[in-house]
Parts: sequence; C-alpha cells; structure tokens
Amino acid sequence: MASAQYNLGQMYRKGEGVIQDYAEAVKWYRKAAEQGYALAQSNLGVVYASGEGVIQDNLYAHMWLNIAASLDDEEAPEYRDRVAKKMTPEDIPQAQKLGKRRLQMVCDAFRKIAGEDLGAANIENRFIDFCKTWRG
Repeated sequence: MASAQYNLGQMYRKGEGVIQDYAEAVKWYRKAAEQGYALAQSNLGVVYASGEGVIQDNLYAHMWLNIAASLDDEEAPEYRDRVAKKMTPEDIPQAQKLGKRRLQMVCDAFRKIAGEDLGAANIENRFIDFCKTWRG
C-alpha cells in the first residue's frame, strides 16, 4: 500500500495524469512515509527543504531525510547534508530529536496494532526490522 501512496504523491508532484498539486503530493508522501517507505520519507524531506506544498522548514527537511537515511535510502544522506549546511549548529540536534520522537511514535503505533508480529502491519520490511530493534 505504501508504494501505491508514494506513487500517487509522485503523480501529484509531477502532474502526471492529474493536475499538479504539491499539497496533495505531500499528503500521499506522508501516508507512505508513516508506513516506513524510505523514498516517501526522502521526498518529504526534499519538499520541506524546497517549500513545495508545505511551508519551507529545514528542521522537518532534515528530520525526514535523516529518517530515510537510517532506512538506507541512498540519496537521503546527501540531501540531508545539504540541508544541514543551511541550519545553525543548534538546529541539527533539534531536528534529530524530532526524528527520534517521530520514529518512536510510529514504531510504538505499529507494535500496538500488530503486537510483536510487525509483519502483519503491512509496512516496509526494512522498517519492520528497524522497529523490531528500535527502543529510542
């Protein structure tokens, strides 16, 4: 399901088969990102960095890109580092703290839904593995 939501986000962002709508793209990216879909997390970081469909916010850009990087998205570290150069030294730990809270919230929600059988929660395999070991 997350990959379909991500694909809808891509369609809205690029205007492929639908009227281009950045805010609608963000909505679909967020749905996929909340299920551990690293490409959607990375794209959320990019849109927060650019202000496409959201108010530009480097804290949230860094947060989403850092989460995507932790799930092995290959491009996320480079984008995250670009965003970090635009931030103050105080902002980066704040963004990391936001990311840690977000991951904790999402992993806790999936544990509650699926119990210890996170595979039943219909989320990305890498995210399942991550949540199995995540303790914050």
